[in-house]
Amino acid sequence: MSFLANILQWLLPVTEQVTNSTEKPPEKPRPARKFDAIRSAVEDRLHYLIGVEIPEHREIAEKDVLHMYYVEIECEACGAELLTSFFKEFNPVARKDWLRGIIGLNGLVNLDYFSGVHSKADLPDVGTLDKHEQMLSQGSLPDYRVHIHGRWVQSLPVRDTQSADNNGFMLKLTIHDELGTRHEGVSRYPIKIGRGADCALQVSGRYSSRDHCRLSFDAGKIYLEDRSKYGTWLDGVRVPEKTSVELKGSRCLLKLGMREGEVSDYPEIEFEIERAAYSHSDTLTPIIQQADITPVISSKALMAVLVDASGNELCEVTKLPFSIGRIGCDYTTPPIHAGISGKHLSIESFTDSGAEVTHQASSKNGTALNDCLQPSSFNWPFGSEIALAPKWDKAPAMRITLKRAE
Repeated sequence: MSFLANILQWLLPVTEQVTNSTEKPPEKPRPARKFDAIRSAVEDRLHYLIGVEIPEHREIAEKDVLHMYYVEIECEACGAELLTSFFKEFNPVARKDWLRGIIGLNGLVNLDYFSGVHSKADLPDVGTLDKHEQMLSQGSLPDYRVHIHGRWVQSLPVRDTQSADNNGFMLKLTIHDELGTRHEGVSRYPIKIGRGADCALQVSGRYSSRDHCRLSFDAGKIYLEDRSKYGTWLDGVRVPEKTSVELKGSRCLLKLGMREGEVSDYPEIEFEIERAAYSHSDTLTPIIQQADITPVISSKALMAVLVDASGNELCEVTKLPFSIGRIGCDYTTPPIHAGISGKHLSIESFTDSGAEVTHQASSKNGTALNDCLQPSSFNWPFGSEIALAPKWDKAPAMRITLKRAE
């Protein structure tokens, strides 16, 4: 054997050893986790909704947004024990946050009234919703089937204070009908209100017409026109048939179909008219405040902000007292939280540390702070979370944090 061959024979084992030492070891398969089947079923269903169902719907109705109320998990008998364990191990808030994380900041899904994940035996009662059932292939049923409950709503334009067609006016609406209570905003006109699918502002009630009334804007004023069969009442006065009347003041109440009655038959809409602030022009004469004049404090000064369990802003507190509840309050809670009282509590005043709260006697399902039920009056510290109606076991409690005004 030649000298060169001897050298190569000696180097070969060393080369193989170096090569083998740089190779990555094979990856170990991830061990199966306890709730993999449930998690996969929910995540796959939501990805299909966002990736397939919503784009298909918007091919025809390009302005629609899906208002999601809750997600239902249905299972076969063989999966019932694990599903029960899943609901026991993860509380409603954790399940809700998990779903929000999957959906992310998707502008085509509105989660303002989203309550989270529920079993088929524990579905909340929030009125008539569209059920988006899971499409199944032929063959045996999977252990877990996931359905989404919500309704399609035509999205309204984003507020544009420079728009010439609204002159800076913004309408904040609180709608009470057979579907519950919800909030909308209007900044462009005209707006059609009614039961019809083509209405920008849809209401649901026995005596609401498909094209019930319309809002229009002209020469710095907002007008309401009745177009209904059963009539429209503005602040208790019937609007003449096929006639337009001006919305005056900063607040007014609209009743559809009858002057008074249950909202499931005769929907109500509360209007709050807000004018957008305009930037000052250099050509305007400035107002000089004299030292001996007491300054005027705006009644709309920001005092605090209410945020939900995920950190999303619910509303601003700009007046006192400030009521929170299910019906006719300064902040009206979503209908999914059915255990909350009509007027659940009231913020009476603020201190350096938080808010002084009156807990109404009618709040029969309670209010908890740090998991402790509170008496008729208590202090709500800034940065602390309260739970409204934690004693009610047929619907989730609503969790609100008080945030200091910045």
